[in-house]
Amino acid sequence: MKDKYIITETVKEQIKVLELLEKLGYIWPTKKKPTQLAPLYYFGDDTVLYLEPDKTITYSDEEYLSENEDEYEEIAYEDLLRQNKKVIL
Repeated sequence: MKDKYIITETVKEQIKVLELLEKLGYIWPTKKKPTQLAPLYYFGDDTVLYLEPDKTITYSDEEYLSENEDEYEEIAYEDLLRQNKKVIL
């Protein structure tokens, strides 16, 4: 299974994604919560977030993704939302 990535177009959208990732238990490699860093503030519109199997978030620019696209699979925000849904029996 390939690692996932998500591209956000705006800082506002990225913060929304980071808030959801925090609820799903993801962290940065520095062990900080996802909402403690918004890479778009620093790296601009071509920032890509990578979701590692160990629930670590990393990031790069779209150039890195294009050079390594065989290793990754895009995930939509809606798919992340589905992961956050709890099943009530």
